[in-house]
Amino acid sequence: MDSVWLLTVGISGVLIYICYMDIRWRRIPNRATLLILLLSCFTGFAHMPYPALVLPGLLLVLGFIAATVKLIGAGDIKLVSALAVALSASDTGDFLLLTAIAGIPVSIVSLLYFYFFAREKRATVPYALAISCGYWLQVLT
Repeated sequence: MDSVWLLTVGISGVLIYICYMDIRWRRIPNRATLLILLLSCFTGFAHMPYPALVLPGLLLVLGFIAATVKLIGAGDIKLVSALAVALSASDTGDFLLLTAIAGIPVSIVSLLYFYFFAREKRATVPYALAISCGYWLQVLT
């Protein structure tokens, strides 16, 4: 089996765990994100001369600014940045676009759930699911 596919399967296993934690508790564990970063570095080394670090770093900085003003969760930003290490610059752009597209149905279902079943709670969106779908769509295409 190709090492990149083996690493992708490992990343996918951790992403499934992260999706569960985000849906259930609205938390993305830092240890899981660190494991994604480690696997992404190995994946980046496996198919590129060196993994991309500038663009994921820029995403991290801009994302933390967005997280500071409560536009997006900090865990989501860390996850996007960790996954972007395994992708080239053009693949990262596609990954972000696919994540945004996958976020539409995730957001609609989440907001409908809060509207019909949990009106007394503040509506939040488990965006790790959309991030994971965007990554899987990018890797599988």
